[in-house]
Amino acid sequence: MQPGFLSELLKECRKKEIHTAIETCGYISPEILQTISADVNLFLYDLKHMNSQKHQILTGVPNELILENLRWLTAHHPNVLVRVPIIPEYNDDQENLHQLGEFVAGLKRVKELHLLPYHRAGVEKYKRLGLEYLLPSIQAPENQHMDQIKDQLEQFGFKVKIGG
Repeated sequence: MQPGFLSELLKECRKKEIHTAIETCGYISPEILQTISADVNLFLYDLKHMNSQKHQILTGVPNELILENLRWLTAHHPNVLVRVPIIPEYNDDQENLHQLGEFVAGLKRVKELHLLPYHRAGVEKYKRLGLEYLLPSIQAPENQHMDQIKDQLEQFGFKVKIGG
């Protein structure tokens, strides 16, 4: 939201040898991403859904820019960790997981993927803020289900870790 400030802050941290990390979904102008990337030590990059229409329904934005930025970033930055929040009934189907595996396997320098099991920690925060929680019936995925997803994605040749 404030790329100029962010860029200056990252540069100052770099001068003081402070490790920098950016957690992002990648929905950012490519020019801004390219400008800040040299001053970031680690990118934590979240992918939510591979199908752009479903991504739009779930998040309010399509995913083409997100995927293109991740392609660029992994080709130009040495330290990008891809993370996937696993939300039962939304992005844990076989088709999405297969597309995810193929996409990540095709990225440069990505050696590891983190699966983040959905949790309900935000429900109370939404209540306190007077906001409607949009996933009231969704429960955290079972450990066995997460293990199955991990095993499936490891077939694509990269390390998969459950948790962040």
